[in-house]
Amino acid sequence: MSRSLDLDCLNEALRQGDVLRDANVIRIDLQPLQTTGLGADFFTAHLGYSVSEHRFPERLIVKIPLVGDGGRSEADAYQDILRGVKAVPTLRCYGAVDEGDSKPLALLFEDLTQSHWQTRWPIIPPFTQCQEAVGALAKIHACWWGSEALLKLSAPPVMAHQSTANLAKHFSSFMDLLGDYLPPSRRAIYERVFAELDGLVQRRMAVTNATLLHNDAHFWNFLYPNQSLSEQPHGNCVVLDWPLWRTGLGGCDLAYLIALHLYPEHRRRFEPALLARYHQQLVESGVASQRDAVDLDYRIGVVFQLLMPVMEFSWNNPPMSWLPKVEKGFAAFDDLNCSELLTAG
Repeated sequence: MSRSLDLDCLNEALRQGDVLRDANVIRIDLQPLQTTGLGADFFTAHLGYSVSEHRFPERLIVKIPLVGDGGRSEADAYQDILRGVKAVPTLRCYGAVDEGDSKPLALLFEDLTQSHWQTRWPIIPPFTQCQEAVGALAKIHACWWGSEALLKLSAPPVMAHQSTANLAKHFSSFMDLLGDYLPPSRRAIYERVFAELDGLVQRRMAVTNATLLHNDAHFWNFLYPNQSLSEQPHGNCVVLDWPLWRTGLGGCDLAYLIALHLYPEHRRRFEPALLARYHQQLVESGVASQRDAVDLDYRIGVVFQLLMPVMEFSWNNPPMSWLPKVEKGFAAFDDLNCSELLTAG
């Protein structure tokens, strides 16, 4: 997997990102980087500069998206929302190299490979790291909690694929594929979700509790600090991969992270403490949130996430990707008595 970047375009991106001043990158060496990421190529970039003494980064992580809009929505998230916001646990993005000619952008990130780690897909990280991920997510939600300015931003066009109206068009084919695997009781729940989810969310969400959603917050989109560095400047858990951001109820992110990625027995053990950690971090970050409000938003998020397998099916993802989410989603739906949230229940 060989790749190169145009140096003029690279220098322009770094200048726009306030990284370079009176210097130029004169050499770049890209080496493939193995990650848990799907749908993108990653590289470690070693940079050489026109000056010998400098404080510019000598190593970067380069992400080149292979699907979606070529990285433009993610670049917009870093440029228009995340840039310059202090104390938010996200990777620093130095800019995006645009080489034109319909090529995807090359997103330039700080290199934390020496200070942070990821668990191997699909191994769930230890409980302590799960708590770190939930805490990082709460910090992000708290930062934009009730932000009217954020609500005026347009979410990426890809989010139209997640609307109930769009997914309802695919549900018949989804049921045909699953056949008898999806019993009549679950089909009936799906029909109620399609009919009532939008109203449920609208009744709950207001300007005062809407926030920025990552919308793909699974445990492998976080980097966890090495124990020995946990008290150092870069010793925080950070979230990455922002092409699917939107606004909504924080519980939707939370349910995606916990309910759709922990198997039922695992979830039942971790869930109470993780929800408590999320609430604690919201309060510590200045959000006047009640514990029962977190539980309610999480349960609404569980209802919402029942549609995630349908969305992945509509994208022609293989069943091995989304079928476990059917079981995990319904297990959480039943355990938390989410049926009572639907008016027909």
